[in-house]
Amino acid sequence: MKKLILIVGASSLLMGCGSQNLAPLEDKTTELRDDNHQLKLDIQELNQE
Repeated sequence: MKKLILIVGASSLLMGCGSQNLAPLEDKTTELRDDNHQLKLDIQELNQE
């Protein structure tokens, strides 16, 4: 039940923001995902040394 309320609330919030406001957030998310991937590769490399 809590999940359903959370999903409905999040959906309402996103609809309220409007898709035009989400583009910078999507760019930032992509950038953070790329940074995170690079950090994981760096950690993996350090662990192998």
